[in-house]
Amino acid sequence: MAIYYLVADYLVPVYIEHEGTISVTNRSPAERREYYRERGLSLPQNYTIARLAPRTSVSVVFFDIDNGLFLIKATNQPTAYRVLRALDGFFFLTIGETPRPDRSLHKLSELRRVPNANWTRERLVQELRERNFEISPTDVFDLYSGRVVQQHEMRLLAPAIEAIYPNERLLEALCHLGHSRFLFYGFMVGSYYHCHYKHDRRAMSYHLMQKKYLENRERYELSFVSAFKGIERLLNVNQKKKHEIDQKLRRLEIADILPETKYQRWHETFLGYPKNVTYSALIKHFLCIRNAVAAHSNPSPPKRFLISEDSLIEIQLFLAELCSKVLGEIRPRDLPRGVIQPFSRRDL
Repeated sequence: MAIYYLVADYLVPVYIEHEGTISVTNRSPAERREYYRERGLSLPQNYTIARLAPRTSVSVVFFDIDNGLFLIKATNQPTAYRVLRALDGFFFLTIGETPRPDRSLHKLSELRRVPNANWTRERLVQELRERNFEISPTDVFDLYSGRVVQQHEMRLLAPAIEAIYPNERLLEALCHLGHSRFLFYGFMVGSYYHCHYKHDRRAMSYHLMQKKYLENRERYELSFVSAFKGIERLLNVNQKKKHEIDQKLRRLEIADILPETKYQRWHETFLGYPKNVTYSALIKHFLCIRNAVAAHSNPSPPKRFLISEDSLIEIQLFLAELCSKVLGEIRPRDLPRGVIQPFSRRDL
């Protein structure tokens, strides 16, 4: 028998034409219901975005008029969490999302029945407590906060989940990437790097970089090890040895992931390393840092192996590049008919 799991941390709005959304969730349920009625619109309808197996899928469901959430359908809890990791992995990779630890609810909450737009918040609490006795009426407010999923992201989500879900190594690597960024957030868009970050970084002295490392040493080490673990999972090894790296890269059988494939550094160049380096040489370099400092807590690491934000961001970028290549090209998919409301922002 399939079980339904409501997903926290993501909010799915009502989509309209021209990449817009309807945002009236700050009004009372009665006012929002009237809003849709006045414009001749039906209340938002649930829809399925990805079917991963006969009884395993990801859908969008609404409650309290137009509060949209992801819903996972699965036959058991381990399968549901595997689907969740594929969902999270997409957002870790594409937008730099990280795990959120500060909610009262678990990330997945079981339900016997599927919510719909006519469910009130009180009805949702009642349904949740049938399978989740620890949930209080106030905990459900966590379901009203999270990252809003944009239309262009939703179009990519279904094909991405379908590609990530069956690939156990990619699944684990993406989760390690997310947790590495949770410990040290190294994600930034290109415009910020070129307009701000690189100028500020060039102005930092070695003394300041060492100070930042000493104040955040444990967090830096764990973040680095998590990212390195992601590389290990992609290469399908538990303990990487230098003489095995080239062979492991070739065994992936991906045309653009080879020992001689060139990688362009963006952050370790501030430490004096060359801009261009091969995949093989870069992984061996990260392995030396891991062995010298990160995995063994060297109290007096050599200067060249000091874990700085440069190496942390670089290994996260490299892991993201590997994951993107393993995932391959993801083509956007149209949303089910009726999901995008046929009117523009002028009608809001």
